[in-house]
Order: sequence, then structure tokens, then C-alpha cells
Amino acid sequence: MKRLNRDAASLAVKHSTRAATDITGFSLLGHAWEMAEASGTGLRFYFDVIPLYTHTARLADEWCFPGGTFNNAEFFGPHIFFPDKMTKEAQMILFDAQTSGGLLFAIPPEKADQCEKAANKENIPLWRVGEVTESGKIEVI
Repeated sequence: MKRLNRDAASLAVKHSTRAATDITGFSLLGHAWEMAEASGTGLRFYFDVIPLYTHTARLADEWCFPGGTFNNAEFFGPHIFFPDKMTKEAQMILFDAQTSGGLLFAIPPEKADQCEKAANKENIPLWRVGEVTESGKIEVI
């Protein structure tokens, strides 16, 4: 993490956030599952738009993950649905145990463009990495 979450949290509140979590030791997918389960919804992530550090793929190919990543995959894995073509290394990246990986927040779809414009104007990094669904599960495509 290169920045504090204060500005992103303020942005989320200004754009009618419905649910949010900070990505820490339980990984992106672990926190996503907790958020979806608590709200009775599902989430669909688009792997190709999730931002990764430059050497992430190389380290994953070398099977270099923090120990907590394996615990996350074991515990949250039964709740996550991956495409058949997705490598195990790519899957494990999304279970990576973070100490502080930023915020995951859900806002109404009609607010997304406005939120993105505000983030750009205020120089707050923001990525649309997925969407809320009614499936009750976490999907990565």
C-alpha cells in the first residue's frame, strides 16, 4: 500500500457507499466474501482489471506467497468460483494475505461514473474491479 485510506474512504462516503471493507490479512477474496455474506449479495470480480504490482505474476509463478495466503485459500476457497482456465497461481494472488491493501467498497451503479471522475480529479487511485450480483457467491472471471 502506498497511501492511507482516508481520502478513498471520504470519496466512498460522498458517493453513497452501501458496503465497504479494508483489505487486510484475509485477502481481497476473503474480505469480499465477508462483505457479500453479511449483505446477502454476491460479487463478481474481473481479474484483468484488478491492479497488481509489477512482479506479482513472476512471484506467483515461483509459488512465493505469504503463509496466510494458504490459510485464506483453504478457508474462503469453498465460497469462490473461478473459471476453469484460470491458473492456480492467479487464484492464489487473490487470496494473498495483505497487511493493508486499500479499500473495497460498493456504491450504486448510477454513482460509479461520478465517483470515478471525482477520484481522478482528487488524484485518488480507484479501480472498478467488479460488480454486486444477486448470486450469493463470489465469482472471478
